[in-house]
Amino acid sequence: MIRKEFARVLGLQGKKEKIDIAVVGGKIITQRDSRRVKLWISPLNGNESYPVEAHEMDHTIINVPVLDRTWLKSFYHLSDIEFPHHTGPVELILGVQYIHLHAESEFRQGLPFQPVGEKTKLGWHVIGPDNAKESIASYLNFAKKIDLERFYDFETLGIRAPDCICPQEIMSRDGKKAVELFESSGDRLDGRFVIVLPWKKDPTQLPNNYLLANV
Repeated sequence: MIRKEFARVLGLQGKKEKIDIAVVGGKIITQRDSRRVKLWISPLNGNESYPVEAHEMDHTIINVPVLDRTWLKSFYHLSDIEFPHHTGPVELILGVQYIHLHAESEFRQGLPFQPVGEKTKLGWHVIGPDNAKESIASYLNFAKKIDLERFYDFETLGIRAPDCICPQEIMSRDGKKAVELFESSGDRLDGRFVIVLPWKKDPTQLPNNYLLANV
């Protein structure tokens, strides 16, 4: 890929084509009037040139960061390397079809977590962390371990757990009576659990419907 404005400055010509570019995150960028251009590239301190074919795109999204050359030279394995980078927009992106230009011919590595230098047919480049200071934010969550079985027991019965820091709920007289009946009547009969349910009214006050049941 080549930045469209950069291709115009170089005076490159080519046939217009519609292309779709898949980027990180599954997003598709469509270029409807991208020209396919041809050019030659070479390292800044070299005489050999290499042919490249690229499609134009409006922008290359990322910029070349500023290199702290003084900081890089503080590492022994990089102290004798001159990195010719300039900050600004990325003008040209080489794909995997140009792997022969990406292949490293020399590799400089220091201690773990230090930047490394790689030399390719297009010159030296550096990979790794920079000397920017980053603030580290730490987050800590506290979770109280509870017995879920006890929690659901209390939730079902409607009573307050002894170690629960929560507002006291007042149970009605009928509610207390229903809980007492529930706790005292539980029994197992013929392999089944039998629990007495409270009556809405006192059974002695209910009308005699025996005659209606026999009709």
